[in-house]
Amino acid sequence: TDFSVGIPTVTGPVGNASSTPNIAWTAITGTTRYDLWVDNLTTGASQVVRQQNVLTNAFAVTTPLGAGQYRVWVRAVDASGTISPWS
Repeated sequence: TDFSVGIPTVTGPVGNASSTPNIAWTAITGTTRYDLWVDNLTTGASQVVRQQNVLTNAFAVTTPLGAGQYRVWVRAVDASGTISPWS
């Protein structure tokens, strides 16, 4: 039997955001946790935020991010450890 985990779509923030944004994405049915990765495109720094055990479909950044452009990826993980592709 084949099983696949849906791919989350990042829904926010969009445009100018605070230095501690709330990052949100579509919920995927059957997911037990999400893996979140954020890069700073302005400085080239990788994984300025990396949380591998987010239990809901949102994450509030608590360490202020500097001014710049960022790229966010998220993937879903189900109870058996099946991982979706990155958003």
